Amino acid sequence: ISKQFLDLAFDYYKKHDDATKISQLYAIYINYYNTINQLDLSEKANQDRIDYLKTKGDTLQLANAIMTYGNFKLQKQKDCQGALKLYELAESLYTTVLKGEPYNNYRRLVQGMASCYATLNDYKKAYEYSELAYDLRNALNKQYNQDLSLKLETKYQTKEKEQEIALLKAKNELVEKQKSNQRNLLLAAILFTTMMGIFFFFLYRNRKKTATKLKELDNFKSRFFANISHEFRTPLTLISGLIDKSLAFENSDNLDKNELQIMQRNSNRLLNLVNQLLDVSKLESGNLKLNVSPGDLGLLIKAIGSSFQHIANQKSIQYTIDVAEMKNVWFDHDIIEKITTNLLQNA
Repeated sequence: ISKQFLDLAFDYYKKHDDATKISQLYAIYINYYNTINQLDLSEKANQDRIDYLKTKGDTLQLANAIMTYGNFKLQKQKDCQGALKLYELAESLYTTVLKGEPYNNYRRLVQGMASCYATLNDYKKAYEYSELAYDLRNALNKQYNQDLSLKLETKYQTKEKEQEIALLKAKNELVEKQKSNQRNLLLAAILFTTMMGIFFFFLYRNRKKTATKLKELDNFKSRFFANISHEFRTPLTLISGLIDKSLAFENSDNLDKNELQIMQRNSNRLLNLVNQLLDVSKLESGNLKLNVSPGDLGLLIKAIGSSFQHIANQKSIQYTIDVAEMKNVWFDHDIIEKITTNLLQNA
């Protein structure tokens, strides 16, 4: 029954002169005859296919047909000499059409040629064609992976665009809904003037609730910073104490002392940052109290600035300290030192 449908399809496409479909149907005929072991009919189908395609000017289809006939010679008739002649003809056609591009049927052709040369004990050519087949397989795999990546990327971009369109549509619907609500509110305000008082009452109450919530959030944030600062200070203080104790031992070698001093500096730096975080919490909560006293503010700033002179020299930065005299000025020594140090470090 399948052969009958195959014949009907062949007659139909033969009338419409569809070369691609006819070539495919010839290939099905060949597989069919090979399956039922009618090799004479299979060989005739191969030859008919080649003769037909020679009149159509489709070089790639013709190369495929000749390669298939070569496979038939090699696999069914064990005729390596005949197969090689067909393979060489197909190879020249593939070279003209493909121009170095990887193609699976060309890989199959090269693999068949390698098998033929190996059977004929021409191991040098068998090796060369096996290497070429291997390279073609790698090129085809690479091409497949690239095509798959491009397909996935296109699919992802398409999905992303669909999501963007859906989001824009939702936004437009929301805007239209908001406009509709505004029109309704305006109409209600015009028609029912008595509702204005109620409207402003609810608006005031919502704003008051919002302000209360914001204040609660600020208080929560301040408490959070304060708690975190206290939680960090305790272990940092213990670590600093252990480092100081280790540095007090005279038997420690210079390498250990250098490592301990590095640990001590970084521990002090962390403790200083935690203290600053606590100061920020106090400042936001309004509990930061200034400890002011009279002193020479200019001298303090010069001293802090001088401590960065070495870093500036290392980085070849032109660094000049020019501070006006500010004697007998009331200021918080600790806060001024932190602000100036942070500014210079960030610079």
